[in-house]
Amino acid sequence: MALPAGMMDAAEGIVRDRPMEPSPLSCAVVEEWLASGVIASVQKDLGHETRRRSRLASSLLGMSGLVIHPAACQVWLPAPRGIAGRLVLAATAVGIKVTQPESVMAEREDRITGIRLCLGGPTFEELTEALSVFAELLKSARSTAVEHQ
Repeated sequence: MALPAGMMDAAEGIVRDRPMEPSPLSCAVVEEWLASGVIASVQKDLGHETRRRSRLASSLLGMSGLVIHPAACQVWLPAPRGIAGRLVLAATAVGIKVTQPESVMAEREDRITGIRLCLGGPTFEELTEALSVFAELLKSARSTAVEHQ
């Protein structure tokens, strides 16, 4: 918190005195959802959808090097830094947003990194289209990398 000198103690007191617990109404709603099975049903549906999206990613991108878990909403595609960078640029150029390889690197000097693909945001149809396009970009990047070896 950035405040003028002398106001920090007053601001801390106000923040400390504010209630941070959930409202009784929120607690009652959650209690009802637990008792009626709504939460269990939502968890089951989310698990089904996550597995469906993971299967889609696996089928379109292939399993070669892809790190995937059926209960995860993302997949990891390990790649050399140069290939990962080119894939990000190509994906961005066609409107596919992916995690920048540098954002997941522990050491800036590392030559191996990868791309994290989020499976949970778009609709299933949007995801299918984006992964299909990304699969073509990946195939192109891999063939270009083989040509340069």
